[in-house]
Amino acid sequence: MKQLKSSLFAVAVLAAVVASISLVTPMSGKGQGNGSPPERDVNVVNTPSVNVINTEANPVLVRDVDSGRQPFQETKGILVLGGADSIQEILFPVPQGKRCIIETVTAQVTLRGTDTLSDLKVSTRLAPAGPFGQYNISLLRQGLSNQGNPTYTGTHYLRAYAGPGTSVLFQVSRSDASDVLTGSVTVAGYFVDVP
Repeated sequence: MKQLKSSLFAVAVLAAVVASISLVTPMSGKGQGNGSPPERDVNVVNTPSVNVINTEANPVLVRDVDSGRQPFQETKGILVLGGADSIQEILFPVPQGKRCIIETVTAQVTLRGTDTLSDLKVSTRLAPAGPFGQYNISLLRQGLSNQGNPTYTGTHYLRAYAGPGTSVLFQVSRSDASDVLTGSVTVAGYFVDVP
């Protein structure tokens, strides 16, 4: 029994020595394929770096892309009285010489009675006589207001444009015109100068 233990110990020591030798011995690597050398040589070529020379006689022209951006946010209250199933109102006019870029629209609407919200849209034009682009703003029911009326909210990130001399509009439509609908619409983005 003692001899068997000695033999197993010797085998374990020998296996450990072989394993450690195999870990420290470098192995030759092979590329893709079946171990044969590649068909073509691979050449790595560095492209020359770009060197910008800015002299008084020949200056490098640059443009500040943020210059002329004027951020804005505009909030308008919504009030639809009983008897009207929809309204369309001006959120704000776009000044002459400016283009409006809308990035975010958020809205909140509270309904009463059996009323349900049909839709809420923001509309823009690129030119005063041009066609309208309409952006549907989805609102999800969030629960009940303090008075127990259903409230809907939604925020959308978008890219909408309105040209100089036009107006940004919003429209709210509903199913039941017997009661009052209240809420607000907020639009945020920036104006840029039009050359």
